[in-house]
Amino acid sequence: MRSLWRTILLLALLFFMALLFAPFTQQGSRALLAMVDLFSPLEIEYGGGSLDGQLRLERLVLPTAGVTLELHKLITVLAPGCLWRSAICFHQLQVGHLDITILSGTEGDPGRNPTAENRTVKDRTNSELIVFPFAVEADFLELESTRVHWQDGEWRQGPASMQLRISGSIIEVASAVITEAHLELRESETAKDPVSDTIVLSPIDLPLELKVGELLLERPSWNFYGTQHQLQSLVLEGSWRNTQLQLTQLGVASTTWGELSGQGALQFEGDWPLQADLDVSLARSTALWSGLHGRQLALSADGTLASLTLDVVVAGTPELAVEAQLNTLDRQRPFSAAARVASLGELHLADFPGVPEVFADVVLEAPVTMSADGYLGAESPLQAEGSLRAEGSLPTQRFKLQTVASGLGYQSMQISVDGQHDQGLILLENLQLQDKVGTNDLRAAGQISVSDELRWAVQLESGGFDLPQLSEFAFGRLQGSVQVNGAVQGETWQVAVEDVDLQGDINGLPARINGFGGLDSGLLLASSDLRAELNGARLLLQSSGVRGQGGRFELAVADLGRWHPGSRGQLQLQALLAPGKQQMQVSGMLQDIEWGGLTIKEGTVAGDYHVVAEPAFKLDIAVEEAVLAGVELSSVQLLAGGTLSQHTVSVISRGDVQGKLDLAGSLQDQQWRGRLEPTSLHTPLGIWQLTQAVAATWSTPQQQLVLDAHCWQQQQSRVCPGELLLGAQGSSSLEVAGDMSLFEGLLPTQVELHGDLKLQLEGSWDSIGGVVVRGHSYTRSLLLTRHHGEGESASIGWDKGEGVFGYDSTGLSLDWQMHREGHKIVDLQLLLPPQRDEAMTGSVSLEQIQLGVLASFAPSLSALEGEVNGSLQLAGTVDRPLANGMLQLSGGRLAMVANPTEVNDLDLTVQMQGDKAQVRGNAVVGGGKLQLVGELATQPELRLQLAMKGAKHTILYPPYTELLISENLNIMATNGLLGITGEIVVHKGLLEFEQLPEGSVALSNDVVQVDYTGAVIREELPFDVNMDVWVRIRDRFKVTGSLLQATLGGDLHVLQQAGQPLQLFGSLNTIGGELRAYQKQLKIKHGVLSFTGTPANPALDVRAQRDISGSNVTAGVQVRGRLQEELVLEVYSDPVMSQGETMSYLMRGRGLDAGAGADGTAVALSLASGVVNRTTLVSELNRVPGVSDVQFGADGSGDDTAATVSGYVGGRLYLSYGVGLYEPINVLTARLYLGTRLWLEVVSSLENSVDLYYSFDLD
Repeated sequence: MRSLWRTILLLALLFFMALLFAPFTQQGSRALLAMVDLFSPLEIEYGGGSLDGQLRLERLVLPTAGVTLELHKLITVLAPGCLWRSAICFHQLQVGHLDITILSGTEGDPGRNPTAENRTVKDRTNSELIVFPFAVEADFLELESTRVHWQDGEWRQGPASMQLRISGSIIEVASAVITEAHLELRESETAKDPVSDTIVLSPIDLPLELKVGELLLERPSWNFYGTQHQLQSLVLEGSWRNTQLQLTQLGVASTTWGELSGQGALQFEGDWPLQADLDVSLARSTALWSGLHGRQLALSADGTLASLTLDVVVAGTPELAVEAQLNTLDRQRPFSAAARVASLGELHLADFPGVPEVFADVVLEAPVTMSADGYLGAESPLQAEGSLRAEGSLPTQRFKLQTVASGLGYQSMQISVDGQHDQGLILLENLQLQDKVGTNDLRAAGQISVSDELRWAVQLESGGFDLPQLSEFAFGRLQGSVQVNGAVQGETWQVAVEDVDLQGDINGLPARINGFGGLDSGLLLASSDLRAELNGARLLLQSSGVRGQGGRFELAVADLGRWHPGSRGQLQLQALLAPGKQQMQVSGMLQDIEWGGLTIKEGTVAGDYHVVAEPAFKLDIAVEEAVLAGVELSSVQLLAGGTLSQHTVSVISRGDVQGKLDLAGSLQDQQWRGRLEPTSLHTPLGIWQLTQAVAATWSTPQQQLVLDAHCWQQQQSRVCPGELLLGAQGSSSLEVAGDMSLFEGLLPTQVELHGDLKLQLEGSWDSIGGVVVRGHSYTRSLLLTRHHGEGESASIGWDKGEGVFGYDSTGLSLDWQMHREGHKIVDLQLLLPPQRDEAMTGSVSLEQIQLGVLASFAPSLSALEGEVNGSLQLAGTVDRPLANGMLQLSGGRLAMVANPTEVNDLDLTVQMQGDKAQVRGNAVVGGGKLQLVGELATQPELRLQLAMKGAKHTILYPPYTELLISENLNIMATNGLLGITGEIVVHKGLLEFEQLPEGSVALSNDVVQVDYTGAVIREELPFDVNMDVWVRIRDRFKVTGSLLQATLGGDLHVLQQAGQPLQLFGSLNTIGGELRAYQKQLKIKHGVLSFTGTPANPALDVRAQRDISGSNVTAGVQVRGRLQEELVLEVYSDPVMSQGETMSYLMRGRGLDAGAGADGTAVALSLASGVVNRTTLVSELNRVPGVSDVQFGADGSGDDTAATVSGYVGGRLYLSYGVGLYEPINVLTARLYLGTRLWLEVVSSLENSVDLYYSFDLD
């Protein structure tokens, strides 16, 4: 018995286990799902698999009272562990398509009880929400497509992935990514009232609670009652329960508007109340005014869609604030808005992008206020067949603008505009411009129609109005009135002026315009009698306005320079419409024309136009001696004639470009076809030949020009444009091959360039992708030669250069390399963005660049050596570039041809760090070490700060100066300013001079030359100088010459403020030396040169004397005063004696009473010789080539006193001839200088002598 019970228990257990695990078999799973389908609201269509593995369902439907959920193509993998807690968990859940239908009536009925309609979410109970029968958890849910639709709208989306939790009435979605989402709202069919102008919104009641976290929508779009838009992306977090949508985080990215972030709430019932606070970073989109590009915008919205209040604030300068009220549910879109543009200071129109340059100096006084109200107008959505519905009405608004502006020569100009727009008609009720003092007053009124065609009629009146100061060449004042009418429709237009009565003056000449006139697109004159005299030009327009009765047009400009700055010349044009004939004759004359780089000596214009069944024309333009961009043409003639269907154009030129271009064309069925015949052109770059005809086609419907591929050839070079498609979209290519000498005409005449060149370009453009260009250049065996004259030349060569470049929406890219002597010396990679304020990237690498190869291209340098290496990473923007890296110069050597002082062992390092660069270097200058330390900054402006410190440099200034100096200087350079501070010590020096060569005194570099009006012609220094430097001259600076030998010392303080003249303060003291005066060597006992401001006007205090040992007498000269004022010259003696006695001792070495009274003659001769030496005779003798320093004087003393004449022949031979005053003795002296201190002297008198002299100094 016990065994039986055991058997029964085992069988029962096995039966229970079978029942437990049966659903996890394929047959059991199918049976279980069939039971669920039979006994539950779920509709299940089995597809395959089992619950213990992958289960596939073809269809699953959950119907409820308000919502029906339908899923197709389900693939699930259950997690059985969740069944114990009454939840269904999925390791895998894939849904091919999810369809959710919100049944009619759950959104509400337009005719339902208003009390029920106005219930809030708090009034609702959980009983109204869907309660799911079991919990569902899916860590990874994949949806191929989804559709949620209700009576008046739907939600569609593409592939999506997310985490999903369903519990009770709550659906939680996290980490969701949804693509191609689309929301569409349609007007309720039951709510439509064909008479009402109000849109009735249908409520949207979601009978569950949807919680969303980290939801990303990629490329979402919507269609709200016919208004469509698409975004790049949308990120949101929030919840939706019944009709209440709450967004805790919202992020939007749009190519049109920019990036948006914020939060808000929306209730989908009634008029849809909403509240939102948003921050927007505006995009750089063509849909937005460029002045808003990159700006930050704060937007708040509050109210309902029937009464919505908007507050918009655009931060920055200037600040824009807008307040508006809008009813979006009224088909007429009634609104009212007020805008205010404010700034801390003035509003400069130049700060607003897109403003024409002519208004750049206009300033608006903040704030600027604008207001408008009215109706935006009803929408006209497309009907099913694509035609426009005729419902609604055109917009109607009133507008007003008030501001005060200054600029263009006006001060505090008050501007006010009042008007309205109604059904395509803009009524300008009042436009007034008036300054505060009433000097300028302009009023306008009229109407502009923009409905079917553009038409306008505007009356302008002014009691006096100054012309805007658009340039300094047009000024004056006009007063009077004019009526301006016009119309434009399609390709036809007409313009007319009536009741013209304007008078005043322009550029100081009387101005007057009277009459009436008009013209249309067919060049038919309306009834006209218009006469004008403006700025020296005359205009006449006369016509009866009736075909066949003729007309006349005359224009004469006496001086084009009065109309365009920098131009000149005379112009006359005349057009006659013959009476009774359909013919117009044109003639004209040009003389002495200069306009925008083009000069024409003279020219004529002749032509006629026949208005017949097929209008015919003839035109002949001939000019003589024309010059454009350096190309001189002795004559150019343009001949054109024919009809619109068949015509020809020929251009014949002689001069630098000589040849003929013949073009034949035809026009038929809105398509023009042309043919450029083969030709050859003689140019400075050689003879270029076009060997085959080139066809061209223009299509008016397509607005596109097609130019066939062709080639221009010149010797071994060719330039081949590919087929050109020119229009809104098109493409082109270019191939250049040949020798680099092709570009020699663009180089200076003394420069030659040779080498192989290959260049290929391909480009295309359209309205979507913009312009795309790709290109490749290759050069080989480059040789650049510069000729210095007299058969001398210098050359530099490179092995090859190769570049790849392109341009598209990402910007301009360039990859260029140069090779020399087998290795790469330059490697440049650069990407410039399409917008100047966007980030650029790039790098540049320099390797073993030898400066020595450039030495021959700098004739002023006798030596140039060094090697440059380094690399830089480029960043920043085009206007604010940044660089990081290092550049090094090593082994540098520099010397000037005119100066033997060399810079040797120059090592320089530039460490780039963004917008700054650290500069460090050292060198040997004149045998002394020099150190350089500084910083170069590019922002906010270019600035260089450099400290220079050196010791014991021997500086040579050939041919006469040598200095030994040390310096400690700080240099600061910015745009327009050079600052120098510090100290220079002159340890010792030597200045040797004999006479300044003719022409050696030149204009200073800071001299500014002006014309007769005071306008600057040439200004040497492009910057101001700010200087504060001490020059300390030690007592070892020697000045030597034929008249002076002295040793100087002292301290000088050099000061200069920006824009001010140089100032010099301090003194130079004479330590010792000799001065030659009155043909005698005088010892300098005291000398002071004092500077107290202007360097050219120092104060002098010099004493020089000679000692007459035999007489125990000292005689000397003292000079005092300022150099540019009257100097005081005094002679003195010790012991004190008369002026005549002192002069005798100074000049003769003896007193007046010596020599039997004959000394008066000698003294008189000495004094007179000084006067003679200043006569024209002596000056002319000194101008004789090879002769210099000719002068008369007296020599000797006592009975040996003689009158002398002396001078130099050449630079080394000195001759002197003397005639005795008391003895009949003549003396001839010849002195040959073998060196500065060595000379040979021969004297012929009563006795002859030959002597060799050597001079030296004793310290």
